[in-house]
Amino acid sequence: MDQVNLNDWPERAACKNASLDLFFPHRSNCIEAYRANEFCQACDVRGDCLKAGLDGDRSCGVWGGHYFDQGVHRPIPAPGSSYAGRTELAEIRRRKAYQQWLDLRAEGLRESAAYKVIAAEYGVSVSSVREWISKGRAESLRNFGAARKPADAP
Repeated sequence: MDQVNLNDWPERAACKNASLDLFFPHRSNCIEAYRANEFCQACDVRGDCLKAGLDGDRSCGVWGGHYFDQGVHRPIPAPGSSYAGRTELAEIRRRKAYQQWLDLRAEGLRESAAYKVIAAEYGVSVSSVREWISKGRAESLRNFGAARKPADAP
């Protein structure tokens, strides 16, 4: 029977080929911590990684799905959180919801039903989703207009 070396957890980590910068974000760039945590959610060695973060001299970074800032454990910021960078996260969330809305509509789901599906998934009101979709439409129209404008037009 093969023995597993418990000290080789970094080699078995889901993030083993990811940039280390992602796991040691500056506090004002919490979107990096959120992205790093996506690796952690699918990782088989989260516990070993967290133990290494807690046992060692680790004053910052993402360890086993937990974020440490100057030695203080902090929750990983989620989209729309009150941490710095929330505008960036909210924008990513809005664009993702808009794409999901387009996909639901392409599948034949009524507009009002698509709003409700997205609102339930994100835990927000239908009016919030309507606002997101409205912004997504306006952005698409702006991009479409810019793409059709001749290069020498003012």
